[in-house]
Amino acid sequence: MQRNPPIPEAVSSAAEDLKNMEDFYRTLVMKANSGMAILQDEKFIFVNPSLMDIYGYREDDLLGRAMVEFIHPEDRDQARKDAARMLEGQSFTPYNYRVVCADGQTRSVAETVTPISCGGSPAVLVNSMDVTELVRLRKQLVDTQSLLLKEEQLFAIGTLAGGISHEILNPLNIISMNIQMMEMDAWPPEKTKAMLAVSARQVERIEKIVRDLSAFAKPSKGEFIPLNVNKLIESVFTLISPKLRLSGVEIDKQYEGELPDIPIDRSKMWQVIINLFSNAIDAMDGKSEKRLLVATVLEKTPEGDFVRIVFSDSGKGIDEKNISRIFDPFFTTKDPGMGTGLGLSIAFGILQEHRGTLHAENNEWGGASFVIRLPVHPA
Repeated sequence: MQRNPPIPEAVSSAAEDLKNMEDFYRTLVMKANSGMAILQDEKFIFVNPSLMDIYGYREDDLLGRAMVEFIHPEDRDQARKDAARMLEGQSFTPYNYRVVCADGQTRSVAETVTPISCGGSPAVLVNSMDVTELVRLRKQLVDTQSLLLKEEQLFAIGTLAGGISHEILNPLNIISMNIQMMEMDAWPPEKTKAMLAVSARQVERIEKIVRDLSAFAKPSKGEFIPLNVNKLIESVFTLISPKLRLSGVEIDKQYEGELPDIPIDRSKMWQVIINLFSNAIDAMDGKSEKRLLVATVLEKTPEGDFVRIVFSDSGKGIDEKNISRIFDPFFTTKDPGMGTGLGLSIAFGILQEHRGTLHAENNEWGGASFVIRLPVHPA
């Protein structure tokens, strides 16, 4: 019959196991790459070396002080709200704020908080990750994307410029001719009112073109406002129609009559639509019959409602080996100087920002279709 070890020996073994476990967890916490801290009454009662590295303070400088003292003043209210939501179980995503370090510099931190008990009293376990470099790289990426977006926008304006100048010169010529006729000595005064009305309509025509062009060229503010897709396409049509006429393209518009307004960044979506119009015109170059169908449809699906916009041309179509690459940055089948190779890539990214999709397919009758799908109620 096996005898149990003497009680003093068992206690000693348990104490040793407990100490080993304590040493193990202490090593994990002290060697962790992420900053860890324990707060009671919003004050630090424990900090690990990684957190000291993030803040740039020694342990004695942190212990006993309120954590909020080290948060950037502009971020304090939001950090409190985010922490409260996480502690209440309303959020599980790390929240971000800036800390003011000992040297006066600021660092960006991603943080999670967990309610715990320490010494029999409520406490909060804080896990912090220094994301300063990630934030810098993200800003750099956004800045680069903005520059590429502007470059593609300027290229689009350049391709429209010839047609738009022609569209403006025509009404200017009419106005100039009316003025010359009204200045003639033999001009009947009773016809002046009619001539002025004609000139006023031409001025309105010019104003609309310039207004739409200015709105397109204006940098996007990233604002999503409810818009009707049919009206949006028509506003773009004002700018692109001169190029369509000069290229001999016949347009077939098939708009769904009752479309709900959906949240759209107007400037960016204009850029997508102008790009698809321009690509269709280029694809039909050299074709005897140039037809472009622009259609909108409201789709009701179990996943939600979507507005679908289709651009179908009678051009050459897309080589099957290229169809999976056409949305890659800098990929183009055009001759040098005829495009940046960024248009479709940027359009694809803009649709992602709208929680939508953009895909291309070849038509059975020839040519290609580009299909935009936008959620009516984006998540």
